[in-house]
Amino acid sequence: MNIDSSAIANFISGISLTVSTVTLYFFIRDRSKQKYAIANEYTKQLLEWHSMTVEVLIKLRSCSAENKEDLLSRLSTQIEKGRFYFPNINKDDGFGLEKPTAYQGYRNLTLDFLVYSYNLFNKKNCQDFHDHAVILQREFTSNIFQILRPKELLNEIKFLTDKFYASNEIFEDFLSKEANAQIFTHHKS
Repeated sequence: MNIDSSAIANFISGISLTVSTVTLYFFIRDRSKQKYAIANEYTKQLLEWHSMTVEVLIKLRSCSAENKEDLLSRLSTQIEKGRFYFPNINKDDGFGLEKPTAYQGYRNLTLDFLVYSYNLFNKKNCQDFHDHAVILQREFTSNIFQILRPKELLNEIKFLTDKFYASNEIFEDFLSKEANAQIFTHHKS
């Protein structure tokens, strides 16, 4: 059997190409996993911060004067923590340059909803602004919703796990089932 040097070179080149391709595949796959892990951790932290903040906002809407100061303090703390998720915006006009670094520029809209809520709840007649507080909270949640894009996240999870972790039904779909409609119609009267 006579093997020439070009056949050996082709064989080695083929093995090198295969090893390089496999290495590239695993590198890209691991990189994707790392990106997903980073995004997942950020999402988790942001949702935790959002949850704690909304809890304070809801309690403030129904609070008594005795625990209002504690809740306002907690809301102020959440605003400060939020600066790390939503840093001020620099519009290159020098606004706020005399302030410490975290406060230079214009406050992010997401935090403005919270600051406005703080100022509203700090008023003596804050109960008169209940509807305003609800609107501010909904806008705050909507900003977080736009950032985290839960529908896209659910689709990505479905792609990765072959399972969709949400129902695509609304209450009318539930009521369209005869047994459910009878129960709820009976209890309406």
